[in-house]
Amino acid sequence: MSKFVIDVFLNSIVWVEETELLTNKYRYKIVNEKKIRDIMNENYKKINKIIKENNTNGYYHLSMKPLSTLIDTSEKGTTYIGNTNLYYHPVGLYFSCGIKYFEKEKSLHYSYIYELKFNKSVLQITSFKSFVDFINKYKYPQSKIKIHNILDWKQIKKDYDGIIICPDLHKQIFGNTKQLLDIYQDENIIQKNILKEHGKNWYEKLILLSEWFRNWKPEGVVWRPTGIKEIRLIDKINIL
Repeated sequence: MSKFVIDVFLNSIVWVEETELLTNKYRYKIVNEKKIRDIMNENYKKINKIIKENNTNGYYHLSMKPLSTLIDTSEKGTTYIGNTNLYYHPVGLYFSCGIKYFEKEKSLHYSYIYELKFNKSVLQITSFKSFVDFINKYKYPQSKIKIHNILDWKQIKKDYDGIIICPDLHKQIFGNTKQLLDIYQDENIIQKNILKEHGKNWYEKLILLSEWFRNWKPEGVVWRPTGIKEIRLIDKINIL
């Protein structure tokens, strides 16, 4: 079991396992949920203020702890929901595009605010057209493409050190439609239903080819440290 506690050493909120609490009981301070919530609400206000004063169009990574040595995670991937790659997310260092990422948040538990700059080896998708071009370039051929396996991420990771997709393109791509998992409930029957409802040429429809993107925010991710030109700690929020 894990929980949010106060790390007295780092002077910040951290998420730790119960075993860690038992072995380092002098480092962590356990407080009630209301106190944690109040701290997170205050953190949200401070982080927004800091970013607005710094550069609202910058790229920011928020962390509970100081960033350590970055490693190559290009061989790794995860899925946002379910067990297939329907909602695939590359593993790596994620960051926000300006302040838009945080606008819907009401509380934040992070204390370390980093601003990042990138080399040209990080792909930047900045418009609806460039998003469509990206999909057309990296989608699998007809013989291999499946709704849970749309893009050739292995090739993408060979070509680039990371990817940034900003501004938010969800409205243009999806409108008010629901994600496929909400419609069909079971990810294992989605492909069958796609073929039934949209026919064998379903892969020509952008809204279906973009399903993997449903749960992305205005954000980016770097899976190879060589994509980072500069990383700078711009502030540290102390809570004690």
